[in-house]
Amino acid sequence: MNWIDLVVIAIILVLAWIGLKKGIVYSVFKLASFFISAVLSAKLYPIIAKILSNSQVFHSIKKGIYHNLMLRHEALSLPFDAAAKATAQSVVDGLSLPGFMKGMIKNSLLKSLPSLTELIDVSTIMDSLSDVLAHMIVDIISLIVMFVAVRVGLFVLERVLKGVTSLPIVKQADKAGGFILGALEGLLTVYIVFAILIMFSASPKFQGVFEAIESSTVAKVLYHNNFIVDWMFPKDVIV
Repeated sequence: MNWIDLVVIAIILVLAWIGLKKGIVYSVFKLASFFISAVLSAKLYPIIAKILSNSQVFHSIKKGIYHNLMLRHEALSLPFDAAAKATAQSVVDGLSLPGFMKGMIKNSLLKSLPSLTELIDVSTIMDSLSDVLAHMIVDIISLIVMFVAVRVGLFVLERVLKGVTSLPIVKQADKAGGFILGALEGLLTVYIVFAILIMFSASPKFQGVFEAIESSTVAKVLYHNNFIVDWMFPKDVIV
């Protein structure tokens, strides 16, 4: 047994100890709560978005966006003229947004404008654009609000679970399960590190590490029987 074996064992034992302290119920709950929050938020946020879209909040957001768009247009062109014309496409392309978002905005504008390339009153374009952007902002706000609400609900449930797992018999089983889960997490971490190490197998800088693995007892077995690598390349081929 050499230093690489000690590192592997230390990783497994440290994560097993953390699992022991947290317990299996808490460990699994914390892992699942994030995904539960994300899924429920994505499914339920349209409910809040619909409510906000019919409220004064939406109109205030739209008004603010319209004002800022007009100021930006004036800064980039001649002083604003109510009769000034432009194309919706040129206005959207001038926004400081990622390309995919510009594409989404253009598709939404087609619902209220006859064409993206037709010269239209700037005020009409800005009104339609501010409406689209306001809906996007309302959606984002709704998603955040729903995510926080779900997290708060799960936090309350977490308090209840902690009360249940503090019972004598349940506590022992919870701690034992947490230790096993933590050890498995540590083992998985080692497998992931070894899978990454394969990328550096041709590098002279890592030669000492690979020599240590080959002369080790535990690490060598894990390195040569890495299920992650077997899963990635089931037929022993790279391409």
